[in-house]
Amino acid sequence: KKAAIFFILLFSLISLAAALTYLGFGADDNNGQIPLLYRMVDKSYLSNDWFVNINDKIINERLYFHNFIYFLNYFFSNTSILYFVLFLLVYFSTGLATYFISMHFFKEKKISLLASFFVLFGASFALGGTLILSNVLVPESLSFTFCLWGFYFLLKKRNLLFPIMLGIATLFHLSLGFLIFGLLFLSS
Repeated sequence: KKAAIFFILLFSLISLAAALTYLGFGADDNNGQIPLLYRMVDKSYLSNDWFVNINDKIINERLYFHNFIYFLNYFFSNTSILYFVLFLLVYFSTGLATYFISMHFFKEKKISLLASFFVLFGASFALGGTLILSNVLVPESLSFTFCLWGFYFLLKKRNLLFPIMLGIATLFHLSLGFLIFGLLFLSS
């Protein structure tokens, strides 16, 4: 019963953090991604725009993120709702991964909950110039979530899941995935 109450508290904390920090669809860093996503849906979207025309033809680090969103658009026709649901899942997964990593090191529920609290509500901090958690859904946040789970699986000696998580992270954000994979691989 205590464990159920504790996980309800953890879920509530993560949900509150996500709801309070989310800026919405089309804000901040999404401005550079949304036109490319809309171009995937409609090839005539902004047909005379130089930014969209140049970035539509090259492989960039957001390609798999856009393909992922494009695929999920078949199930969620409203992109704004889809972004919020994914943002909530990213926040939940990041908070949970932080909790489990902290439990591995400290073996104390309260300290682990506090660590999740600081990651979710704390001041914005960056790893290699990339914000760990952003107030909008960006590829870096999704990638970092998979990196955290990769680190957790490395700690738990689950050697098959570690590279899979970091491989998925690399697909969503190439430079962050390589950076974290290199750090964790060299340290293991």
